[in-house]
Amino acid sequence: ISPSYWDYQARLTYRPTARDELGLFVFGSDDQLGIYSHTDNPAVTQDFSSHTYYVRTVASWLHRFAQGATLSVIGSVGYDAPSQSRSQSPTSTITSDAHLLSYTLRATTRVPLTGWLRLDGGLDFEGNFYSLDQARDTEGIAPASRAFSLYTHHLGPWVSAELSFLDHKLTITPQLRLQLFTFLGYPGESMQFSSAFVEPDPRIRLRYQVLPWLALKAGFGLYHQAPQSQRLSPYTGNPELGPESALHYVLGIEFLPMAKLHINLDGFYKDLRDLVVRGKYANDPLYVNDATGVVYGGELLVRLDLWKNLFGWVSYTLSRSERQDHPDSESRIFEYDQTHILALIASYKLPLGFQVGLRFRYVTGNPTTPVLGAAYD
Repeated sequence: ISPSYWDYQARLTYRPTARDELGLFVFGSDDQLGIYSHTDNPAVTQDFSSHTYYVRTVASWLHRFAQGATLSVIGSVGYDAPSQSRSQSPTSTITSDAHLLSYTLRATTRVPLTGWLRLDGGLDFEGNFYSLDQARDTEGIAPASRAFSLYTHHLGPWVSAELSFLDHKLTITPQLRLQLFTFLGYPGESMQFSSAFVEPDPRIRLRYQVLPWLALKAGFGLYHQAPQSQRLSPYTGNPELGPESALHYVLGIEFLPMAKLHINLDGFYKDLRDLVVRGKYANDPLYVNDATGVVYGGELLVRLDLWKNLFGWVSYTLSRSERQDHPDSESRIFEYDQTHILALIASYKLPLGFQVGLRFRYVTGNPTTPVLGAAYD
């Protein structure tokens, strides 16, 4: 096994005026992996290699108006090779090459109207061009190849209001987001498919400051996300897939026993619907929006702000994630379920600008099912 990987980043911040801030951020990563199996018998010699890389450029502009209003614009463009692989044996060569060009724009404005009302609004845009080329050349069989390209453009206008009552003790933040998903695919030179979805996502957050050191909070929201690009291919997926959805519920308590010590305790529940999963029956498409699921649990966060040169936090999450792949299937633990997640961060500031720190993380999972038997044809 021969791995090789590296990454880079560069950031520039410029303030031309007291009210404006410009930023430029460039970052990327490159990972290569080779697996080579060479023996004295050339008939069983086999090589496999993969290459994954990406580069991103993010530009931002923040402008501060009078009376506290702000406008923030962030745009990015990136190029990815999420999957490049080559498998070669004495009798066959198999290649798969995926590329992704992405471009995004997010504009947000914040306008304080009165002492008890503030309006936020904005627009999110995400565009992608995804292409996948696959080829197989096997001895004694005619070479085969296939190509797939997909254009996705997603638009998300949203508006949010923050209302304060009871001398700013009670804060209510309703939000409405409109998700517009569009897909245009080209499985071949003379074939194409298109689809579009419009999904409203209402959300709301509430916070009540019971005492100076105690606050209660709650939240609810509906969320949608597009299926992965490769799963819309008619070769390896289903062009008729729709967005996945989730209902989020959160209840929490915040404590401030000391000026520098913050304690947050949150309980959460997620109702997942229309999840993409492999088809169950022989006449089903390769992928369908059949799966449902639930995620529930709680999180404890204890954070210490800078106090006598020491700062850090401890967080613990107890959760369970379950899935039901099809309406007539039994519920199961999700393959990425992690029941316990414990994280500890601590840092101490030393003289002469030095700082020492410790990070510790403990996670249980992911559950696996051992292979008890198999047949190879």
